[in-house]
Amino acid sequence: MPITIRALSHIVLPVADLDAALAFYHDLLGLEVVVRLDPDDSGPDGSIAAGLNIAGMLLPGGTMLELVEGMQEPRAGSTVVALNVADVKAAHLEVEAAGVTPAMPPTEVTPGITMMFLTDPDGRTVELVEFASGVSSNYANLNVGSAS
Repeated sequence: MPITIRALSHIVLPVADLDAALAFYHDLLGLEVVVRLDPDDSGPDGSIAAGLNIAGMLLPGGTMLELVEGMQEPRAGSTVVALNVADVKAAHLEVEAAGVTPAMPPTEVTPGITMMFLTDPDGRTVELVEFASGVSSNYANLNVGSAS
């Protein structure tokens, strides 16, 4: 019997500097911080989070993005975070107003799909993507599982 997966729970991103990561993900992108654990939050029996500085940020739809300082060395280019936005051109104006230069400005990569790439403080690519149809994923536009 296959495992029943209901949804994506959370994504963990190792970061070198939690304050710098929060400036990017919270201050620039506007994600809400809903959980903070510092290295001393280990409890009487210890914890998997002991020694780690963690900020949990809520994404629309309920998925959590966990930024974790002290977990392991982040590697530039090792992870891409893709966030669906309502208006990538408006996002571009906000990003530039904050003094951030995109790695790639808004570009229509295929009809109806426009992307912009940013670089977070750890060198990780953050993709802001807008789907003209308003869907939340590339896969919603595909006929996944249908016969060709």
